Amino acid sequence: MFLIKNFLKITFIIFLFLGFYRREIYSMDPGIENNNIIPNRVYRTSPSAPKEKFLLGFSRSTNYHTDLGLHITGDPGQFSGFISTTSNRQYAVSFAQAYAMGWWNVREFYLYEIVPQNNFVSVTDTYERALRETDNPIIRQQLENLRHIYTWENEYAALYEIHPETIISATRYEFDMNSRRFVEREEIVNTVTRESRTEPHVIPMLHPDTYSIGTYRNVYYSYNGTSAGFACAEVPSNAHAMKKRNDNLPENNLCPKESLRALEVVENPNYFLPKTQFKFKLSVFNKGKYCLNPASQYYVYIDFCEVAAHWNFTEFGQIITEVDDGHKKQYYCLVAGKLQKDYIKLEICDLNDYKQFWKLVDLDKDNLTIASLDNRYIASSYNYYIYLANNYKSGSVIKIHRSDALMLQNKTKALVQFSVDPLMVENKYVLYPTSKGYMFVDSPSSLNKYVNFYNAHNNSLFSSYGHERNGPQVCYFSSLLKSGGGAWGWINSDYCSNQGSMTHEYRWFFKLNSNNTDYNIFDFAGNILRVDNISGSTNRYFAYTAYFSWADKNKNIEAVTLNFPATHYARTFSLTSTIQVQNKLYRNQMSYNALKEVYSKLYFNLKQKIQTKMLVPKEKQE
Repeated sequence: MFLIKNFLKITFIIFLFLGFYRREIYSMDPGIENNNIIPNRVYRTSPSAPKEKFLLGFSRSTNYHTDLGLHITGDPGQFSGFISTTSNRQYAVSFAQAYAMGWWNVREFYLYEIVPQNNFVSVTDTYERALRETDNPIIRQQLENLRHIYTWENEYAALYEIHPETIISATRYEFDMNSRRFVEREEIVNTVTRESRTEPHVIPMLHPDTYSIGTYRNVYYSYNGTSAGFACAEVPSNAHAMKKRNDNLPENNLCPKESLRALEVVENPNYFLPKTQFKFKLSVFNKGKYCLNPASQYYVYIDFCEVAAHWNFTEFGQIITEVDDGHKKQYYCLVAGKLQKDYIKLEICDLNDYKQFWKLVDLDKDNLTIASLDNRYIASSYNYYIYLANNYKSGSVIKIHRSDALMLQNKTKALVQFSVDPLMVENKYVLYPTSKGYMFVDSPSSLNKYVNFYNAHNNSLFSSYGHERNGPQVCYFSSLLKSGGGAWGWINSDYCSNQGSMTHEYRWFFKLNSNNTDYNIFDFAGNILRVDNISGSTNRYFAYTAYFSWADKNKNIEAVTLNFPATHYARTFSLTSTIQVQNKLYRNQMSYNALKEVYSKLYFNLKQKIQTKMLVPKEKQE
C-alpha cells in the first residue's frame, strides 16, 4: 500500500511537471495541429512575392488595435495589429485558393513557411485557458458557444510583425488552365536574410499563455492574469541565433511606445528640414577644414566653408541639400556612384534607391567618416570632387571631427519621397508628361529617361521630365480643379518645386477601387485619373480626371499599376475609409505613417543585409 501511494504521488508530481512545462516542448512535425505544444512551423499565404517578404517580413502598424476577438471575427471597422498564421498547412493553401481568384484577383500566390516567435499568440490555447478559468456558468456557456470561432483555423496570431529572418521559404502556387485549379510549382528558400533553409537555427516560441480573448459581439472577455489583457513581446534571448552577419541587433520591444501610438504629423519639407540644417565640415589630405558644396551638373565638391551650402542627415540616412534644377529650387539627395571612382552626385530624393542611404562610421578616436551601406567611403579626388573609395585607410577619405559630427548625429525626419515607376495602365503603357503639358501614355522602351515620383508630405505626383533623376521636374495637376466647373478635365503638368505645400489641384492620392481589385489615382476632390480609350478618337490615351459616377466609365482605363510603397499607401488609405473616416487628410496621415514604418524597416534590414564587419582589412574579413 505504501509503495502504491508513493507511486501515485510521484506520478502526480511528474504530471504537474509536464503540464507546467508543456510550452517548452515543440514538435518536429511542420504540419502539427496539436495546440498544446509549440508548432515547429506556421504558415501564411499571400499574393506578395518573396523578394519583398524575405527582405521586410510581414508587419502591422503599432497604431492598430490588439483585441484578439476583433481580429478573429474580422471586424471591418477595425485595424488589427495581428498577423494571421496557421499551423495547418493545407488550411492555409485552401484559404488562399478561395481568395486568389476573388478578393486577391491573382493567378499565383505564395505559401510562407515561418518559425513562430514569442510575439505569436495561440488563439486556441488562449480560448481554452479562458474557458478553463471561468467560474461564472453564464459566461462559461457564452464562451462554449464561441469554440468554433476561436479554434477551427488553428491560428497563431503574430503581434505587429513577423521578422524576415524567421521566414524559411515560400512555395509558389499557380493557376493551371488545364486542371482549373491551383497547383504547387516550386519552393523558394529565403537566402535574402538567411544563409539557407537550416541556418541560422531559429527556436520556435510562443507568447506566454496570458492573453485576453478580447471582444466578441460587443462583449469584452478580460483576463485577470499577469498581462491584464495586453501583451508585449521582447526579442527572445536566443536572438543571436537569428542574426545573419550581425553582431549589433538591438532589442526590439513590440509593445506600442507612446511616441508611436500618436500619429506623426505630416509636415512639408521646407518646414522641418531647415530646423536641423548644418554646414558639412570636414578635412581631407590632412589639411584644414573645408565644407561640402553642390557643384555644376549636380556633382559635389569640397570648398571653403564661407560659401558652403546647408545639409541635412535624416533618420533613414539621406544626405540632403538644396539645388536649383534650372527652373525651381528643390531638395536633392546625395547618391553613391555605381562604379568605383564614379563621382558622387545629387539626385531627386528616392527612398526606393538604397544608394541614397548613408551611415556614420568611426575612423579613430577623434574622427568619423561617411560610408555607403555597402561600406565604401566618401573620399576626395585631387580636383576636390568627391567619390567613393573602397579602403577607409586611404588618405583621400574625408574626416569629420567628433565636435563637428554632432550635427550629423542630430538626425532630422526623413524626406518621404519615392519613385512610383512603373506607373502603368493595361500593364503595357507608362504615364508621362508630354512637351505640350498633357499626361499621355507610351511604351516603357520610349521613356527610359522619364521617372515618376511621389512626395508623401504634400502629395505631389511629379516627373523627371526626360532628365532621368536630376534636372527640371514637372508636377501633374488637375485642370478640373484649377479651372473649376465641368464634369471632367485634362491632366496637365508644369514646372514646380515641391519643397512646400501644394495647392489642391497638385495633390494626388492612391487607393483601391470599389471592388478592392485594382488601384486608382484621384485628385483632392475625389475625381479619378482615367485614360481615354475610345478607339479612333484623337484624344485616345490622353489622361483626364472625372468623378467616379460620370457616364464614360466603359470608355476609359482607370486601373493603374503601382509599385510596392504606393500600393501600401493605397491599401492603408482605402482601409481607413472603412471606419467612416471621411477626412482625406487624416486618411493621408495614416498612409504617410504606414509608409514611414515600411521604409524604417527597409532601411534597417538593408543595413543588416548589406554591411559586413566595418573597418576590418579585407584579409581579415570572414
